Amino acid sequence: MLVLLAFVVAPAHSQENKPVDVAPGSVVILKRDIAGNVTNETAARGGTVTRTSSGVPSRTTLIYMPPAGARELDDIVTYTLDDVAQPQITVNVRPLAPTLDSAKIYDASFKALFVLFILAVLVESGLALLFRWRPFLDYFDSRSMNALVAFLFSLLLVRLFKLDISTQLISVYTDSSYTFDSWKGWPGSLLTAMIIAGGSAAVNRIFQSFGFRPTSSQEQPKKPELDQSEAWIAVTLLRDKSKGSVVVLINGQVVDTISGSSPRYRFLRYFVRDKGRFPQTGGYSVPAGAKYEIKAEDANDKQLAASWGPYEIGPRAIIDVELTL
Repeated sequence: MLVLLAFVVAPAHSQENKPVDVAPGSVVILKRDIAGNVTNETAARGGTVTRTSSGVPSRTTLIYMPPAGARELDDIVTYTLDDVAQPQITVNVRPLAPTLDSAKIYDASFKALFVLFILAVLVESGLALLFRWRPFLDYFDSRSMNALVAFLFSLLLVRLFKLDISTQLISVYTDSSYTFDSWKGWPGSLLTAMIIAGGSAAVNRIFQSFGFRPTSSQEQPKKPELDQSEAWIAVTLLRDKSKGSVVVLINGQVVDTISGSSPRYRFLRYFVRDKGRFPQTGGYSVPAGAKYEIKAEDANDKQLAASWGPYEIGPRAIIDVELTL
C-alpha cells in the first residue's frame, strides 16, 4: 500500500514544481483555485505577481507578468498559504517561436519570395547580355563561368543594398533580431546571393515547394544518351614544340584542326574555353565495335605527331585522349 501511495504522489509533486513558460510582455497563470489565505506573493527577479479571488468560498488565482523589457529571464515566485511557505515556482521568460501555421510566417515568406523572384529576374535578364556576348563565349566556358559571375554579382547586390532576405526570414522564424552588419549576417547574405543567382526558375521551385504556386505537370525533356551502337571520342592537345595548326585524324581521316592549346592546369579548363580540345564540348560520335587510331600532327611539320591506338572501342564508351605535341 505504501509503494502504491508513493507512485500516486510522485507525479503530483513533479507536476507541482514544473517550470512555467511565458513570452516577454505576456502574462501567465501560475496557480488556479487555491483554497485558503494566499499572502506574501513575490518574484525574486523583478516580475510582478498578482492574485485574484472569486467564488464562495473564495478561491485564489496567481498571475505572473515578466519585468518590462525582459526577453530571457529565469524568475522564482514564492508565496504563503495560511502563513505556510509553499514550494517555489520557476518561471522561464523566453521568446516563443511562431508556430508553423502562423499567419506571420506565411505573410513574411510570401513577401520575401516575391522580392527574391523580382531580383532573380532582374539579375538574370541583365546578365544575359554579358553571357551572350561573343568575346565572353569565345574565352570562357559558360557552364562554369555563368554561375560564378551570377553569384558574385548577386552577392555584391545583396551586400551593397542590404537585401539580405534570408537573414530577415530567419529573424521572423526565430523571433529574433539578427542584424545585417553582424558576422551572423554573412551566411544569410551568401544564401540570398545563391538563390538570386539560381535565377527565376530556382525561385519558382521555392514557390512550388511552399505551395504558393502549383507544381507543373510537364516533365523535363530527357538528356540525349548514347545507344549501344555509338561511342564518343574527344582529343585534348597539350602543346610542347608545335606552334601552328594541328590536324586531328581518326583512322587516317581528318576530322578537325586545332589552332589553340588546352590549359596545362586542369582547374582552368572549368572556366575558360578549351581551345585545344576536339570537340570543345561533348564528344565526337563514332560507331562502336570497331578499331580506331587517333592521331594529331603538326600541319607544317608532320614529324611532330602523337597517336593513340589502334584500340577497339566498345558500345557507349566515352574516350577522352590527351596528346602532347
